[in-house]
Amino acid sequence: MVITDSTGVNASAFKIGSAASAFFSGKLDEVRLYNRALSAVEAAALYKSGASRTGASSATLNNGSTLTSGLVGYWTFDGSTINWNTGLAADSSGTGNSLSLINMSTTSSPTGGKLGQALKLSSSSQTYLTKSSPTGLPNTQSPQTMSAWVNFSTTSPNNALGWFDDIINRDDNTGAREEFFCGTGGCGVAQWSGAAIIQTPSTISINQWHLVTFTYDGSNNTMYIDGVFSTSNTNGADTGTPNILEIGGSGRHSENFAEGKIDDVRIYNRALSASEVKQLYSLGNGKIVGGCTQSASFLARTSGLNAAHIKAYQNLICNLVADGVWSKLDVFYIFATQNQATANLNLVNSSFTATAQGAPTFTADSGYTTASDKYVSSNYNFSTNSTHYTQKVFSGNTFIQPFNSPTTNFSINGGSQQAVTNNGNASGMFALVRQDTNTEIMYRNGASLGSAVDSALALENGVFETGGNNAVASSAYAGIIRSMFAGGGLTAADAASFYSAMRTYMQTVGATP
Repeated sequence: MVITDSTGVNASAFKIGSAASAFFSGKLDEVRLYNRALSAVEAAALYKSGASRTGASSATLNNGSTLTSGLVGYWTFDGSTINWNTGLAADSSGTGNSLSLINMSTTSSPTGGKLGQALKLSSSSQTYLTKSSPTGLPNTQSPQTMSAWVNFSTTSPNNALGWFDDIINRDDNTGAREEFFCGTGGCGVAQWSGAAIIQTPSTISINQWHLVTFTYDGSNNTMYIDGVFSTSNTNGADTGTPNILEIGGSGRHSENFAEGKIDDVRIYNRALSASEVKQLYSLGNGKIVGGCTQSASFLARTSGLNAAHIKAYQNLICNLVADGVWSKLDVFYIFATQNQATANLNLVNSSFTATAQGAPTFTADSGYTTASDKYVSSNYNFSTNSTHYTQKVFSGNTFIQPFNSPTTNFSINGGSQQAVTNNGNASGMFALVRQDTNTEIMYRNGASLGSAVDSALALENGVFETGGNNAVASSAYAGIIRSMFAGGGLTAADAASFYSAMRTYMQTVGATP
């Protein structure tokens, strides 16, 4: 809910959740107070920034990476994957090992997780999930990976027979058993006797989310905590093919019931690499809930981004997908980001990595400063590489902060340039759009600056650049380039949506919108 008011209010107290003797009943989050009235576009951007929700899906975050390869068991516990009428938690890997929910209920078990929704575990109530005769899972001595996000309130179960908190238990009840656990001494994997095959030197801290991961490549057992290597050895495991799968405790043996929360449990039929385990950790490290395939694909190509930047990219990309803008783009670069390697990546796909020509200065979370013959090349050729960018319908964009420029000249695939005055400073997000053979429009910050009649020419056999021209140094733009894109023609609504999403991103990273 957004309320705007142009009338000033004098107040001696500021309260949230109460007024006099009236009290708000429910939940509140992300309360903001501005000293100005927000526009309709800004109010819509606030709504979109609140995409995180308990019942969201986390499964799509794997797309665009290798994290779906060999995935034979995957339980997100997101709202859409749990059917409380049948008491089943769906297996999102496609293998079909849905788990029965034991001693759980729709009122007491769902909770906010690391990636969407999680489930609460109670050792006193002996809550767990189970599947008899699971299919497609590796046996105890085959290459495998087990991984889960856990937030335990204790690592010492309070039931009499508990040795540790079970994350995953698999056994055949005859002598082969594999328990993936965290206990007072560490996290690891134990066999039938209870002896640890492998165990980390110390346990995890309680009441905090941790990603616990075990891999076995056929020879080496390896443990990771929060995406970081902990320990490894070559100890052997029990031989057998477990015929029961349990998560959160051992119902078969009435022991080792965990206490706390569990989310995003995975089993692979191969050993993930160290970099893939790090990717698993990154999925839960500050991403917005309900990430889309397109954001996952881009983020899998990045490195060195902190949680705030990851979230900013997900908000930006997924909002552009939802608004129908993303599907019109050929190339899209954000230069105002955390590191130069990420700045040069094309967000849309892995082709056309940009290169800085003439050594323009890169400043983190600001962009490239161009002058004279310093510019950025996309290595994208309008004539030979375009998909959505065609002779008659296309767009180009830059998000800029000039040093001193009262006007902007624009022409998009036409024979003449149009000059537009911009209140003495041509800064902001510019979208140059050709709607048809004869009409071109310039948008600044989502609003039209005017249109011009200019007949379309054949697509230029040249590379998309910003900040200058490799043939004419004198045409270089002096200022800061924060982003650029090229693609199909944008509508007026597209231009407004694009600016709204970009403005939110720029504000998040601290760049002038």
